[in-house]
Amino acid sequence: MGGSFAISTTQEGIGSFNQVVNDDENLTKSIKRLDDAIGVVQAALETDPYQEIIEIILAAPANDREITGPVAALVNVKIPKNTRNGNVQEIYVVDKADLEIHLNGQELTVGKDYNEIGAPGSDSIEVEFTFQLEIGDVLDFRKFIAAGASAGGGSVSGLNLGAAVDANVFKQTIGSQLQFRRLEAGLGMTITEGADKITFASSATVGASVIQSIVGINYTVLSTDDGAYVTNSGANRTITLPNATSVPGKILYFKKIDAGNTAFIKSVSSQTLDGVDIDAAPYAMSIQFDSLTIISVAGQWWIQ
Repeated sequence: MGGSFAISTTQEGIGSFNQVVNDDENLTKSIKRLDDAIGVVQAALETDPYQEIIEIILAAPANDREITGPVAALVNVKIPKNTRNGNVQEIYVVDKADLEIHLNGQELTVGKDYNEIGAPGSDSIEVEFTFQLEIGDVLDFRKFIAAGASAGGGSVSGLNLGAAVDANVFKQTIGSQLQFRRLEAGLGMTITEGADKITFASSATVGASVIQSIVGINYTVLSTDDGAYVTNSGANRTITLPNATSVPGKILYFKKIDAGNTAFIKSVSSQTLDGVDIDAAPYAMSIQFDSLTIISVAGQWWIQ
């Protein structure tokens, strides 16, 4: 071929802009970018949407998808639980166009037909309608992605592991929110919250003693008593001990306050005090300000 030549082309437009792929990327990067985008679409398609109904009925409701009507305007109505996600309470985000409501097939307008309950951006489970709901009305609640769904599809849940001894920490799941019970420090306990751990500490505590004041009567000592001050008031009085077998290690203190007469300390079931059957022959306290301290050991009483 003799001489030089040139080829020219005319571009008839650039077409639509790329949504995912960049023109200056190599094929490997473009395929990876497409794979990520397809994964997002697939996860959204696999996520169960939320769609539940509430019927306004005349009778008592059988579940949370029925309400006894009529329902007056501006009364809070709880949206139904999500039957596709373990029947947990569904939530929506206020002021984020997160929830659609239809009444008898007609889509309602937020701010006109109904109001969302809560501060903008907060989670909510209730709405209020600006008109009265009548018997026979059917409310249809819809969300494209249920609150229980995670970014990769599926749902979240909580579980208490092992056998329950006293209490479970996990309480319930509401939408995507896991709710746990708070920990409260009891008597003699402290709870310290650290960055990565919670520390429990205990300290010895001494409860107040229960000392009865017995004046002019016979008295049977309770298992919750720690002793008694006895005033005879001009007559002999008998103080009956609890069954030693039912209060092992129990320490009891007695003191006779007035002069004259005798305060008898008596057992039950022939239980002894230092080897003496004080059921048959009660221990006698006849001197003013006389005192006695005893302890229950192996079903008997011993002087301390």
